[in-house]
Amino acid sequence: MSKIWFTSDLHLNNKNIIKYCNRPYADQYEMNKALIENWNSKVAEEDTVYVLGDFIMGMADTIPDILAQLKGNIHLIRGNHDSDVKMDYYAKAGIPVSWMDTLSYKDKYFIMCHFPIENQQLFKCMVGDNSEIIFLYGHIHDNAPYGYVNKTFHVGVDTNNYMPVDIETIYQESLMEDSKNESC
Repeated sequence: MSKIWFTSDLHLNNKNIIKYCNRPYADQYEMNKALIENWNSKVAEEDTVYVLGDFIMGMADTIPDILAQLKGNIHLIRGNHDSDVKMDYYAKAGIPVSWMDTLSYKDKYFIMCHFPIENQQLFKCMVGDNSEIIFLYGHIHDNAPYGYVNKTFHVGVDTNNYMPVDIETIYQESLMEDSKNESC
């Protein structure tokens, strides 16, 4: 059975992100190799992966080679470093790209954006019913909280052991947190 995964801010090919986020890699080649191996250790070919921005940096012509190494069906939520030039490469690879996306799973409604947005009224308008909302985001790297916090989840690699996070893990964390809040 296929799974749904989320990740963001891989910044593949970007040597500066190693220092900026204190990543444990000697250079961008070591980082690329580790992030691709981590991705493929979790994701199966039939799985879906939502990348919430800042996917592949550096020269756009490296995108096809990197995409060829990654398992799963990728959907890109565009981030601030995902340039127009790179969008052409993603389109040629058949990768859907949007600024925001939504996904219903069990009794929860997932809203995805690269940037952290704290506006429950906006989310309610997007959902249009009383579904429980979980907001997924990236962008703030190792400055983000870990795990499910206040109906949000930072899916960036810097707070998730440099790996994608599956939807069921986020769903279960939300149930645990919601039950704690109900018992208060």
